[in-house]
Amino acid sequence: MGAFFSTLANFFYTVIPQAIAKFFIMLGERLFAPDFWNKFPDGKNRGVFWMYMWWCVKISVYLAIFSIGGIGLTILGIIYIYFKLYRKLTTPKNKDEDEREKMMEEEKKYSYYQQEDV
Repeated sequence: MGAFFSTLANFFYTVIPQAIAKFFIMLGERLFAPDFWNKFPDGKNRGVFWMYMWWCVKISVYLAIFSIGGIGLTILGIIYIYFKLYRKLTTPKNKDEDEREKMMEEEKKYSYYQQEDV
């Protein structure tokens, strides 16, 4: 029974800490390798933390630009929509019909296939 406990103690005091240490070394290499821009022959990514930090910096710059410019773009969009609505409501109906007839005449003049009246 004493051999079992000594083997178990040996396992808990040597094997498990070694596995944990290997894990943290591999994790540190995988996350914090300084040469993350290189492609490695084994196909594994290294320096993933730095890639993530670079992505976060880019996204924060984009968000800052679009949050500042977003207000102006929103106001311009609202002005544009109301201008179109105003133009549509103030255009007389007969003017729209005249423009439509002109477009139909132009289309008939330049169309290759013309439908004949039956």
